[in-house]
Amino acid sequence: MLLFHLVCALGTVASSVHALPEVKVRGTTISGRDISNVEFFGGIPFAEPPVGALRLQPPVLKVQLNSTTFNAADYGKSCIQPLFWTYGGAFIIGSSTLYNGTELVQRSIQRVTIFGESAGAMMTGVLLLNPKLERLARGAILESGSSNGPSSFSAARNERSWQNFVGKVPSCASIASSGSTFNCLQSAPAPEIITAMFETVTLADLVWTPTLDTSRNSLYPDLPSRLYSKGRFARLPFIAGTNRDEGTLFASQQPLTDEALKAVLIAASASSSVSAGALGTTIDKVLELYPANPAVGSPYGTGEELFGLPSSYKRHASIMGDMTFDAPRRMWSQAAAKFGVKSYGYHFTDPQPVPALGVAHAAEIPYVYGQVPPAAGPASQNLSLAMVDYWISFTVSLDPNDGKGVKHAIVCDENMREDSYGGGYAVGSSHLNNGSEIVQRSIQRGTPIIYVNFNYRLGPLGFPQGQEADDQRALNLGIKDQIAALEWLQANIHFFGGDKHKVTVFGESAGAIMIGILLLNPRSERLARGAILQSGSSNGLATFTAAQQEASWKAYVGKIPSCASAAASGSTLSCFQNATVEEITTALVQGLELGDLYFAPTLDSGRNSLFPDLPSRIYSKGHFARLPFIAGTNLDEGTQFASQQPLAEEDLKAMLVAINAYPGSSTGALETTTSKLLELYPADPAVGSPYRTGDELFGLPASYKRHSSILGDMIFEAPRRMLSQSAAKFGVRSYAYQFTDPQAIAGQGVYHTAEIPYVYGQLPQTANGASQNLSLAMVDYWISFTTSLDPNDRKGVKRPTWPQYEFKNQKLLQLEGGNTTVVLDRFRKEAIEFLNSNALVLSR
Repeated sequence: MLLFHLVCALGTVASSVHALPEVKVRGTTISGRDISNVEFFGGIPFAEPPVGALRLQPPVLKVQLNSTTFNAADYGKSCIQPLFWTYGGAFIIGSSTLYNGTELVQRSIQRVTIFGESAGAMMTGVLLLNPKLERLARGAILESGSSNGPSSFSAARNERSWQNFVGKVPSCASIASSGSTFNCLQSAPAPEIITAMFETVTLADLVWTPTLDTSRNSLYPDLPSRLYSKGRFARLPFIAGTNRDEGTLFASQQPLTDEALKAVLIAASASSSVSAGALGTTIDKVLELYPANPAVGSPYGTGEELFGLPSSYKRHASIMGDMTFDAPRRMWSQAAAKFGVKSYGYHFTDPQPVPALGVAHAAEIPYVYGQVPPAAGPASQNLSLAMVDYWISFTVSLDPNDGKGVKHAIVCDENMREDSYGGGYAVGSSHLNNGSEIVQRSIQRGTPIIYVNFNYRLGPLGFPQGQEADDQRALNLGIKDQIAALEWLQANIHFFGGDKHKVTVFGESAGAIMIGILLLNPRSERLARGAILQSGSSNGLATFTAAQQEASWKAYVGKIPSCASAAASGSTLSCFQNATVEEITTALVQGLELGDLYFAPTLDSGRNSLFPDLPSRIYSKGHFARLPFIAGTNLDEGTQFASQQPLAEEDLKAMLVAINAYPGSSTGALETTTSKLLELYPADPAVGSPYRTGDELFGLPASYKRHSSILGDMIFEAPRRMLSQSAAKFGVRSYAYQFTDPQAIAGQGVYHTAEIPYVYGQLPQTANGASQNLSLAMVDYWISFTTSLDPNDRKGVKRPTWPQYEFKNQKLLQLEGGNTTVVLDRFRKEAIEFLNSNALVLSR
């Protein structure tokens, strides 16, 4: 169903101290849950399920819930989940919402297979040390983790570190060394505990991992190697495997001498039960077996290449990968085989885009979830399909070789998605972004807000194409879902303590593009009073009518078995309404793999149209909503979309023409424009993206940086600048930014989506202090704008004043840790002016 999720400040909704939060909405009592000083209400339907006759129809607003009570304590369920997933995150960070399992849906959950990655796989491995687990599950899948991956100790071994941690919890600091700290911690405020935890992790005072426990009914009674040798573990069939270069994400990128490397390895493995001498001798032998020769280090298969890093990096990466992942996995597989437990091993080696990381830890996750980006190429897409089938086959039969294909990979069309999240109109979910940190921060500042996210239809269900869709105006249904959600808010947000006159719409990537389309309509002024657009504008993508995509729509429908015979009839929608979700999804996957269709908003010239003309024409006439907004981009938006294969001049030109034309269109003017564009973006890596990296190629072809620069400007920077300039010309208040905080993967620069964890206040603890401070400032800017339509309310952290974008004074805020400052909006001035002056040729 179309579902809402709301996060509110405590007190905005009536509730008692001990009771769960409740809201009465038109005769229905909706119950939520408390999350660290905020109230959460999830899975509230705002429209009827778009299935059957309502498929491919505008959303039907749900005026009233059909019950006297409604449990909104969690996110709404999209489909039955096939596996019990345990996420990774080093036992510190992570969320069950990080990965969307709809690609893995199966028919039943009567037989449980547990399934985890990294720390999640290590936890699953610890569970497998207990024969009692056999009553809870019948199989397991462990990706990149085993119970014997990290060194294991008793909790008592970390007593001093525990005292240091408690000493950082203000309300418990006085009893940190008393030996009686639990009662105090039970009452300590969550923010104190979280802050102390991050401080200890940052200082490497304490590692939060499972501990040995010799008590009765212990989950972890002894070291795994001893339990393996005795056969004391659950007899559950399993799949276990690793990636080729597991250690690269964990190896130091600072130069390490032999002694320094030895010290690092000893520190990670030291225990009171093992003498320092024995451990030191063992580490010396390890260093002999892993020589200081880059040609045999990790990333493997890269010869003497150092990627601009010290030679010790590849050695350290190789040791870490084997010590923490590959050796433990092999020991576990061998022990299982010795005692007759059925198991299957794998080694994931599909090449990845960042050469310095190789086939890194976690690289397999999008393959397993069937969510490999189209840019990965058909070989990787096919591998993903095979891996999904192996995993599902094992889940349903305890054998990865059931001989069945993709028909198990079902996506439920009842789960329509929005936040307004990104995902190229093909993937995404409101679950992905957790707004609780933003709400908590708004409370601390004294400017409480309610955070709402919601789902919208995707792919062919949200953005059908073709002449018939055009004729019947079954167009832009995903955007209509967004409007229905906003209308529901207007009618009901007061029940949750909100003000319908103070709604700010907020989206990223495809979500920002959708908001940009809303802003093309003056009618949007009745639904919201402000907007924030991250990395997306209405004119970001070339836009066509649905009729202009007729050939692609026919090709897509031809892949749906029950509708294939009607594909060329011009009458496909009635059949499509009755097609199974399995058929629709399989055809969608096939179409995206072949690159012969993408689903996106379409032009619509009918009455009350949402998208009546190309944005550049609408901007020039001032026919848009007069809503104040923030709009910005990241420094290197194009890197995630650029080809990593060598491209000759003609190949690059052909690709650029293809993304700005519809099938069968005349491309003469477009080809002339593209030729000039290539002159403005020369084949010089020093001026390409990632910017600020000189001639460095990161092991990629020279065309990569050129392609990245063009795509970043064409899809993101030029459209944002046109939007900002048009708003300023017609007197609409706006603020512009460019996010430039350095990121960890040099070959991608400050890539598309890099700003999201900063805006949500959810940077990993490994981020440096400057980045953490930048995140606080960004959250404050965003909240300030939401509550006052001005990012400069002087509440929260001290931060630079963000100037309004003016037509005669075009300035934006550079968001960079330690260097947040005001800059002129004139980078690549000639090239971006050319793009915008030729917007009509580029179908923008």
